[in-house]
Amino acid sequence: MSTRKRSSFRSDSRIEQPTIDDIRDQELFRGLDAETLQFICEDSRIYDVVANQLVETTWDRINYLYVILKGFVSAWRPSCFDPAKEYFLAWRGPNQIIGEMRAIGTESISTHFKTCDRCHLLEIPSRIFFKAGEMDPVMYRNFSHLLMKKMRYQGHRAEVVQMANTRLKVVQTLLHLAEDRCGSEKIKQCEHLHIPGLLDQTELGLYAGITRATVNRELRVLKGEKLIQFSASKSGTRIIILNRSALQTITQTP
Repeated sequence: MSTRKRSSFRSDSRIEQPTIDDIRDQELFRGLDAETLQFICEDSRIYDVVANQLVETTWDRINYLYVILKGFVSAWRPSCFDPAKEYFLAWRGPNQIIGEMRAIGTESISTHFKTCDRCHLLEIPSRIFFKAGEMDPVMYRNFSHLLMKKMRYQGHRAEVVQMANTRLKVVQTLLHLAEDRCGSEKIKQCEHLHIPGLLDQTELGLYAGITRATVNRELRVLKGEKLIQFSASKSGTRIIILNRSALQTITQTP
């Protein structure tokens, strides 16, 4: 991703003042008292951001934490070997947070975020985040749970990259995405799953350690076997899992 060619989300995004009802059900704020929720709302903003926008987590020397209310973003980091290049890190979606490491002052290498589709982002200045945590420590517990969940998803990717062949890589990537975006309980109970959000096949390939062309080939094979359905456009790819059990059987076959 070349961030220099992308415009900032701040340039032409619609902005709203959040209300308690907008944020109370988000995992970061679950269980917080009304006074703390109102305090967060007073100094926060909701941005309505179109696709393909760069999201900065530091602006005018102020660090921000963002809660994704709607949509998905991709995360990229500069290469340790060549800072002019960037590598794909992960996706983030509803209820998840971005910019959290910069907000708590532990980020030494800048992570860049790009909107994959239309997003609603709750922006919280880092000072407000810390003050709210002092008012109600429950938020720190919620924050820790979200960080642990993020580490689990990163473990999923490590598993995919080490898989033996491209078919396994693509199948396991789809299953991990379905679990991440639909929830663990739903993926256990349902055979037919629509993976939310638009997916970039290049990013799918980078996640799995293969090329875009290989991803497209494997998706077409799975579609021919009636295990998935997908439609691709300039905006991205939408994928539906038609037979979740069959996909899981593929990953379990020696």
